[in-house]
Amino acid sequence: MTLHLPTWTPWLLLNLVGITLVALLIRESLRRRCAETARIIEAVRSYLQRSSRLYLVGRVRHPAGKKTVWDVLGLVATVERAKEACTTAQDFYLALDLDQIQSDDTYQPAPLVFPKREKTPSEDSACR
Repeated sequence: MTLHLPTWTPWLLLNLVGITLVALLIRESLRRRCAETARIIEAVRSYLQRSSRLYLVGRVRHPAGKKTVWDVLGLVATVERAKEACTTAQDFYLALDLDQIQSDDTYQPAPLVFPKREKTPSEDSACR
């Protein structure tokens, strides 16, 4: 008794092996990408928990009137970047705590820091 296989059987087996290999490669690739995404998410979460401050960078303008006006130049995450952003003597930065709302009773304005000036922020009473 002889067993006759159809001529397409070897091609079927070859295709099944190929499909299995492709599925394994896709699964491994997805596993690596999920692990990489999880690492990125954890790094961002860790940074946000560590960094509870932002720094508002601005520039003081003295228009024709007696009022002091300032423009917002940007909002940065580190004090180093805030200092870099201050390029003139009129530039300042202000530290802001995240998720903290001051009530009228306990409000104390944070000092403006002018890195390019020689005098201290407390001496600059016009910018408080």
